[in-house]
Amino acid sequence: MLFREHTRELVSRFVIVSAWKVLAEHASWPTAMRRHLVRPRASSASAPSLEDRVACVIAACIIAFSPHLAAIATTDFVDRVVDGDTIIARSLGRARLIGINTPETVAPAQQQGAPPQCFGPEASRRLKELLPAGTRVRLETDVAPTDKYGRSLVYVYREPDYLFINGALVEGGFARAKSYKPNVQYAGLFDSLQKDAEQGHRGLWGACANEDKPAVKRPAMRATDGPVVSATMANAARPAVSKSAAMLTEAPPAVTTEPSMPGGKLANPGDTKNCADFKTYAEAKSWYDTYFPFYGDVAKLDGNRDGIPCESLPGRQVS
Repeated sequence: MLFREHTRELVSRFVIVSAWKVLAEHASWPTAMRRHLVRPRASSASAPSLEDRVACVIAACIIAFSPHLAAIATTDFVDRVVDGDTIIARSLGRARLIGINTPETVAPAQQQGAPPQCFGPEASRRLKELLPAGTRVRLETDVAPTDKYGRSLVYVYREPDYLFINGALVEGGFARAKSYKPNVQYAGLFDSLQKDAEQGHRGLWGACANEDKPAVKRPAMRATDGPVVSATMANAARPAVSKSAAMLTEAPPAVTTEPSMPGGKLANPGDTKNCADFKTYAEAKSWYDTYFPFYGDVAKLDGNRDGIPCESLPGRQVS
């Protein structure tokens, strides 16, 4: 038994060294591999090259003699997208994309009323475009299958074109490369894609160029800031009411209309609603969707932070 294990270790080392030699002799391999990973696979009638065959044989030997290097892969379906780097898979459940990080839109800060981080809504929207509900995907793990929060950590490949979703988000400027050990299988690829996106000013690298971090924390509203409104400006837009006057009035603090600030931007309604104020799920979702892009879940209607407010109200369709 010991001899068998020792032999397998020697052969494993041999094939790994051989692989590095082959790759070192073909400088174009990293670029070709990168292009294959982040773009849909195109059909081709040409036979595989000698380099392709050698690479396949070496990869098979590495996996055969080093089982711990082989990733665990499963086929699943996307139930829904939570934000730019998190999905809910039908079988696996909540899964975080490995090696990337997108600006926050549903983090605890946003749940408490902070605005989404710069380019966060765009990243979420892009992932929803790439992975509509029901999309068949191939999910692969790395060394550590889960994080400290219990979320599954995955590389996502869309079927049937095998588009590498993690890489596509970095390449388009919707995500930053951010790898944590020991899950660093594609760290070099992500860094290379980010460098290209940054140089091309794509996505957040152009929209958030003046931000040290993707978080949107501005002291005042500017015309170039788009729909984001600072909390200071939102509070300043409200009429000043003395404490005594507020105690005498019987008007509830709830916002029954959609007050707007100068320029047509919605004011922060504050924590003025709860699920009992709505008759149907559609009514609660409409109110939630109106204010969430600007202030997050300011009224705390989404208790489990899954993007679905007031889940117990009638009228909600469960997929």
